[in-house]
Amino acid sequence: MKRLKNVCCFYAMTIAVIIYCISGASYAEQSRGFKVVFKNKAGDDVGFYSGNHALLVGVSDYTDGWPDLESIPGELEKIKNLLSKRGFSVQTVLNPNSRELSRAFMDFIDEYGYNKDDRLLFFFSGHGYTRKSGKKGYLVPTDAPDPRKDEKKFLRKAVDMGQVLSWARQMESKHALFLFDSCFSGTIFKTRALPKHPPHINDFTSRPVRQFITAGSAGEEVPARSIFVPSFIKALNGEADINRDGYITGTELGMFLHDKVLNYSKIQTPQYGKIRDPDLDEGDFVFQLPKTAKTKIKTVQTETPSPTSSIPDPETDAWMLVKASDDISDLEFYLDSYPKGKYSVSARIKLKQLKRKQKGKTKKQKKNGVVKKRKKHHSAEWKNKDGSFWLYINGKSYGKESESSWWDDNLLVFIPSKKEYYLLEDYKHRADDTLRPAKKMHTPNNTFWRNKNGSFWVIIDGVSYGSGTKSVWIDNHLLAYVPKHKKYYLMEDYNKKADNTLRPTKIIKSPNRSLWLNKNGNFRVIVDGTSYSSGINNAWIDDHLLAYVPKHKKYYLMENYKKRSDNTLRPAKIIYTPNSTLWRNKNGSYWVYIDGKSYGTGTESEWKGDDLLVYVKNLKNHYLLEDYDKNNTNTLIPAKKY
Repeated sequence: MKRLKNVCCFYAMTIAVIIYCISGASYAEQSRGFKVVFKNKAGDDVGFYSGNHALLVGVSDYTDGWPDLESIPGELEKIKNLLSKRGFSVQTVLNPNSRELSRAFMDFIDEYGYNKDDRLLFFFSGHGYTRKSGKKGYLVPTDAPDPRKDEKKFLRKAVDMGQVLSWARQMESKHALFLFDSCFSGTIFKTRALPKHPPHINDFTSRPVRQFITAGSAGEEVPARSIFVPSFIKALNGEADINRDGYITGTELGMFLHDKVLNYSKIQTPQYGKIRDPDLDEGDFVFQLPKTAKTKIKTVQTETPSPTSSIPDPETDAWMLVKASDDISDLEFYLDSYPKGKYSVSARIKLKQLKRKQKGKTKKQKKNGVVKKRKKHHSAEWKNKDGSFWLYINGKSYGKESESSWWDDNLLVFIPSKKEYYLLEDYKHRADDTLRPAKKMHTPNNTFWRNKNGSFWVIIDGVSYGSGTKSVWIDNHLLAYVPKHKKYYLMEDYNKKADNTLRPTKIIKSPNRSLWLNKNGNFRVIVDGTSYSSGINNAWIDDHLLAYVPKHKKYYLMENYKKRSDNTLRPAKIIYTPNSTLWRNKNGSYWVYIDGKSYGTGTESEWKGDDLLVYVKNLKNHYLLEDYDKNNTNTLIPAKKY
């Protein structure tokens, strides 16, 4: 089936910059903590790039009139594997709704988009739509209806390409490339004729750019099975290195994809261009091929490694829980969850010792003529009768007081009174009223999480939460906020663990639903599961950082910010004020904070009894600092508008 005319499949919306260094399995591993320097023919340095991050978004299952696109997950997986080998840290989001689609982009940009020397990569795979005017295009999330049936609702749900361009301009990363496997007009960028000969590496690599390549023009048809994706993979594997200099420029990529796609599809005419912005159309991004990197290893200069993240470790928590246990099932559970974990060797040694000890006790009992049946730590059985489950633990029945969640065809049951989980394997297919053993599942805090093909579920006290939660990326980890519990749950190494395995989560405690972190001098404030970094005012309070979030009209204090650049999640302290104003007096000098901005200079003051009246010239307002001399404690106090 072909994708409809003007119902374009935006396949790869890619923000990319330089791929570098070491080939093979160690390529991605060795790229971290290194600076890659590119040289021109004269041997001069022309630019460097340090970070490598990718966001892949795929929409294959639609709910409101759009046909499903079954090939997308597989195509996206191929691109993910390729980029991982080329040194990218890859995040994947599958089947987002309207809110989740925008949030995925914004969270990713908040995390990585303001590192000037990073390369970023976004892929969007799913339906797209171009309005009849041919000037406006849209990305289509799962919950957007067919615009020909309900255009108003569609416009509310779809993501306008104008918004994508705004994100492109907002980012501070030097090089960016956007690729769309779609029929799309060139009105979003400045089209250029492709040169006859590709450029050599030169000083343009040091200049900013936002480049675009599309698989077709507006009104053309794009096949359901992509031609663009395999061509893109071939390009990055070296076929697009037209001048054989060991690099692939954005221009070369445009030339290669234009010819390659047109060769296999006579109905697609790829386009190439740059954003309509004089500050972002001067450069040219570069991919460095792995084999070339071997011969140019001297251009790689070591950089001070980034500090090890202090993100909590669920594996360690699980090990500490079972380490002191003499229950064989506890050790077996840990090894099932982390078969190649940090403590797996110790766990296997202890498991072997426990089994040997148990066997010795049995032999001794037999020798002494004791025919005493060993009491099991727990005995659990279950049955499914006509879709209703019965769970028996040591002969006692549990049903009504339990909570249950689906795990594919399995049923996970939580007993609140015992704070224990039991797995009823293959529950859906075993409704024959037969008793079967139930598997006890261990977790230190009554929570689990799983990642199935990029979609997460957090299970708390037996109840599963997916939709209705908010999530934020913390490097390779995913932090989920569950409003019902008003708590944060950390899913460590989320992208690397998309195997649908149940794993314990780590609860990140915060008494006021707010967190903050400082990663190498860049802060993030997380409030009710939403991350804020850009677009909010902040001010120094000695070694502390004070941030004001307009949406919540609250101040958040990051204590000892300067000394805590270790990327650790910490609770933020809320500084309450009824009117978004604060003041402090340190050794007779005052500061006034209004909507997060600090005012000291540019103000005038006069005494009103024991109070100090401050006039802020820029705002043309007076603010009253009550009992000024008595509050010479450097404490933040609400100010009164006078």
